[in-house]
Amino acid sequence: KGEPLARLYCLKAGGEIVAVIEGLAFAETFTPLVSSISPDRKYDRLSPGFTAAYFAVDENLKRGYRAYDMSVGELSYKARFHGQMAELFERREALSPKGVPAVLAGRLRTRARLFRRAHPDLFKLLRREPRTDEPAEPAEE
Repeated sequence: KGEPLARLYCLKAGGEIVAVIEGLAFAETFTPLVSSISPDRKYDRLSPGFTAAYFAVDENLKRGYRAYDMSVGELSYKARFHGQMAELFERREALSPKGVPAVLAGRLRTRARLFRRAHPDLFKLLRREPRTDEPAEPAEE
């Protein structure tokens, strides 16, 4: 279990591949890197992406892995697994002077996103229609 191991999971329905999950297993954790589902709408009600993830989680638990890394974001399907949340941290570091502006811009975007998430009422106020100081037009008779 010390070396990264690429894994590919395919979900079939009626002999057709309807979902694929590809990822790496390392240090008792499976991390999906790429997932794909069939564009055929007839499989939508079956939730092929969720089903494939379910089987991939189950397979990795059977192999003795302790974690299935669902990455960042709060997509609704993730809550259906009833897993534990882990706080993630972001690190940005310039490797040369040319990289400093990109790092600063990235940090600014992150802070703006966090500020907006922490103050939703403020942003609701900002989205309201602007008031005008002009008097209303008199009604025509």
